[in-house]
Amino acid sequence: MASSKDREIFVYTAKLAEQAERYDEMVNAMKNVAKLDVELTVEERNLLSVGYKNVIGARRASWRILSSIEQKEESKGNEVNARRIKEYRQKVEYELSKICSDIMTVIDEHLIPSSTAGESTIFYYKMKGDYYRYLAEFKSGNEKKEAADNSLKAYQVYIIVFVICAFWTASTTAESELAPTHPIRLGLALNFSVFYYEIMNSPERACHLAKQAFDEAISELDTLSEESYKDSTLIMQLLRDNLTLWTSDIPEDGERFAKMAFKATALVAIVLCFSSLLSFSYGSASDYLFAQGRVYCDTCRVKFETKLSENIKGAIVQLVCNKRETGELTYTINGVTDEQGKYSLPVTGDHEEEICEVHIINSPRQDCSELMKGRDRARVVLTKNNGVVEPTRYVNSLGFMRNEAVNGCEPVLRELGFLPMA
Repeated sequence: MASSKDREIFVYTAKLAEQAERYDEMVNAMKNVAKLDVELTVEERNLLSVGYKNVIGARRASWRILSSIEQKEESKGNEVNARRIKEYRQKVEYELSKICSDIMTVIDEHLIPSSTAGESTIFYYKMKGDYYRYLAEFKSGNEKKEAADNSLKAYQVYIIVFVICAFWTASTTAESELAPTHPIRLGLALNFSVFYYEIMNSPERACHLAKQAFDEAISELDTLSEESYKDSTLIMQLLRDNLTLWTSDIPEDGERFAKMAFKATALVAIVLCFSSLLSFSYGSASDYLFAQGRVYCDTCRVKFETKLSENIKGAIVQLVCNKRETGELTYTINGVTDEQGKYSLPVTGDHEEEICEVHIINSPRQDCSELMKGRDRARVVLTKNNGVVEPTRYVNSLGFMRNEAVNGCEPVLRELGFLPMA
């Protein structure tokens, strides 16, 4: 039987593996802790979650890239290449299935049975919902339906605990432990809404759930604890961004949801800019910097902007800051571009000793989704110690290339002194 000393060693090994970015070993170390059949601490729970998230995240990214290349090869009629890519993609799918099966076993056989706190139990059900959702992303037919059904069952703990129970009693363990502003509750609502949007193809339900969670959090800002402030406001912004992005998929209710998304945007701004109005002070709006930039479509496929370039609305961007020496992640936040292709990302803290970059994550346009090397990311200096008084920090424009050049590019290139490109 493993001792408390063994547990300490497993946790320390997991932390080392995280620093070394050896996430498979991080997962193995935390699985050993889970198999002790003891309730995990918040730190241990987060280590387990981070390890699996990185292990699965790398494969999900690979799958998306391979699927995109496969579709392009098929559209070109390159059957041989498409077949090779399909075989490679299936290898990644096998790895994804194995990882998801592994974490499900750990959750069902060790984590949930050992959990006594409502917070922990809900956290694990959220994880189950997430990993079944990841399976549903690439499965097809009955396997996809089964994964989606299992994901829905796991996520429905949100409805059972936070909606139904709220009508009957306010003293249930989970309800009393997890306020609407708690990051686990917000995270569950966020991922549940993504499930409705991406897997169930139901933007109406996704928007309803996201808005409900956001509104509940706004109404109880006084319950926001200092230790969870950063996580909670980040998730609230992600809920806001998703509402903005998903609005365009509900044409019959477009105006109503557009107003809803605008209100959510304004409320997040209030949370960020006037957080000093809470029961304790986090600082004023002057404590924030804003990384501001633009995403465009290179319609001429020349890898720079021309007068024919187009703004991209609904593009997803991500700001990431890492320590210069160790590469440790210190700050990240996502955003969505507006009608002018612009985004503005709020930044807390000073990042003078860090490397900060804005990456483009996704384009909503099928005809303009090819990444451009050199235009897929841009560095930005996020410090107040460089003499710049204004809080806005401008980021170089980022862009996608159109799948095929539009008509009219040749005269534009001649004006610029370039030869027409084939």
